[in-house]
Amino acid sequence: MCWYRFSSKLVEFSTNFEVCSAALGVYSAHFADFSFFYKIYGSNLKMLDDWLSVYRFNRYVRRQIFAASFDTLRKGLDIVAEALKGQNVRFGFMGVSGAYLRAPYMESSLVLAYTEQIPDELPNLFPVESDGNVILYIPQNAGFLFGGHKVDGLPIVSDVQLYLDLKRMPGRNQDQADYLRDTLLNWSDENA
Repeated sequence: MCWYRFSSKLVEFSTNFEVCSAALGVYSAHFADFSFFYKIYGSNLKMLDDWLSVYRFNRYVRRQIFAASFDTLRKGLDIVAEALKGQNVRFGFMGVSGAYLRAPYMESSLVLAYTEQIPDELPNLFPVESDGNVILYIPQNAGFLFGGHKVDGLPIVSDVQLYLDLKRMPGRNQDQADYLRDTLLNWSDENA
């Protein structure tokens, strides 16, 4: 059993699992003070492992698959960004798409993004039942869209969110997740 002062409240945690769950909730609400959790865990890698143990990728409200014509991932990202921005939809590239922009390891043929909504019509994106090359997700919690980055004007979910999603997605995403963890998420004590 341990007690921590957090957000002006004294909070009791009996296990690291509870600390981890609190961190995910706070992170999702965009109020994360990672230094607080880093000091509890003593290691960001342990913290990431514990977050991963409770994270489920399939927590989204809706998923829509589209087909789009592009010959490189970058062109696909630009097409999707233009379509969503044109409809004033907040979004962030996630999974292999976001990782490609943040820590390139491999180039996928899929464009993946979290969005606050999926409009009925998006220019240059055509709804399909399966086998599309663009997948838009509406997450259960809008916090997924906070704390991210922009690369060349393209919004990306946070590095932690990229890592969690990649680890829980099928395919070669595990390799990309490990590369992302090694290059962007291996913080030192000076960063806490």
